Amino acid sequence: MVTIGIVIGSVRPGRQATRVVEFVKKQLAQTNPDILITVIDPLEENLPLLINRYEYIKNSPDTPTNLAPLREKLVACDGYFIVSTEYNHTIPPALTNTLDYFWQAEYGHKPVGIITYSMGQLGGFGAAIALFPYLNGLGMITIPKKFAIGAVHTALTDEGEVGSSSTFPNIIEVFTPFCKELIAYARLLKEGRAAGFHQ
Repeated sequence: MVTIGIVIGSVRPGRQATRVVEFVKKQLAQTNPDILITVIDPLEENLPLLINRYEYIKNSPDTPTNLAPLREKLVACDGYFIVSTEYNHTIPPALTNTLDYFWQAEYGHKPVGIITYSMGQLGGFGAAIALFPYLNGLGMITIPKKFAIGAVHTALTDEGEVGSSSTFPNIIEVFTPFCKELIAYARLLKEGRAAGFHQ
């Protein structure tokens, strides 16, 4: 059994990320019914401004109580999809503030697929460029394929279905090999971690 975490990047009111998350969940359920899915949402976690990583503050009385269960969710994941828009041509601060509480122990040798989106035509390209080295620095392994959705408000409905006036009508055909690559990496790297190659 493989568990995939879907990490949301945006906390803005009216965020489009939820459309993308619903789309990813539906595609995973249809093509990989044996996959477990967990969603990590910075809006729900509502973590304070990062001061230090969890491992250094976990015994402090001031440590946010939701960090321990969040860590358990991340440890249980065998791979991730990061669903992110771009803020000022780079990564949304709520995303980095959430992920930076953890490091190699939670993310090490786990694959990650980068999904970016925007209401314009470039599909969050600036965030994708910044996410590659950032996620590698956390210990994740970014898969070669990437997936960007331009004009997301027409590409997908609120329920994660392909929009009737979509400018991306073949979105499922493009997403499918990207998704397959992430799942393949997740299965192989889970076996490798179990065999102790990362020690």
